[in-house]
Amino acid sequence: MVDRDAIRAEIKQLLKDGNLLYRRELIATASAEDRKKLADMMAKDPNRDKLLKKPDFGCEYQSWYSKALRVVEQLLPDRYNEFRALYKDERRKTLDIETYGIADYIGNYAPVSFRQGASAERALNCFRRQIDIVSTAEIRLDSFLADLGRALHSELLDEELVDARKLLADGNIRAAGVVAGVALEAHLKKLISDHSVSFRKKAMLSNLNEALKDANVYDVPQWRRIQHLTDVRNLCGHKGEREPKHEEVEDLITETTKIVKTLF
Repeated sequence: MVDRDAIRAEIKQLLKDGNLLYRRELIATASAEDRKKLADMMAKDPNRDKLLKKPDFGCEYQSWYSKALRVVEQLLPDRYNEFRALYKDERRKTLDIETYGIADYIGNYAPVSFRQGASAERALNCFRRQIDIVSTAEIRLDSFLADLGRALHSELLDEELVDARKLLADGNIRAAGVVAGVALEAHLKKLISDHSVSFRKKAMLSNLNEALKDANVYDVPQWRRIQHLTDVRNLCGHKGEREPKHEEVEDLITETTKIVKTLF
């Protein structure tokens, strides 16, 4: 089970650590006169001592970067290359102020063509942009976990539906229908949860289907289709009624597979 709160706490800590390191290095690279002014301005700031202490930027940044890179890779894959390039642009053809990265700054490399202080200014701008990228990860967290949950849910139901198809192929028509019905019921229960549908009745297929229709999660034609599938499932599960037909159960499995993949 993915711990949403733990991931959110890690992101918040990364932002806190990143912002603190950024401010400390910004102060450390300021002129002596500006540092004195800042020290006076922060006389009552509880973080004054931390902010005024010169950081071991290379060491502290590398620790931060390793953790932040993992978060960006998982939650913001579309920003991953951008995030890495701010550290070091592997594709650069020339080194100038636009391609200078944090790795160059940590390596204490500053081209002679740079004006004084330009390397620190550029590196800190890159660092600021990295922090801003990480700040968007928290926004993406909920959608990422929802997508992950859907993928895991779909994978589990896929396994049940594969089992249903095997049973059907072996001639176990009733058993195949019951297994497919379990998958359909599980998906409707997830829809109830995902859409925060008020539900207090017994969690039977017909009750779940009715509640989702009433909550406008899907329309009447979809409700009717699922009700038909429910009837087939009940036919499979209740002996004494007529025997379910092979094509009916095949349709139940096929339609349930489609519902799991497309109905969210």
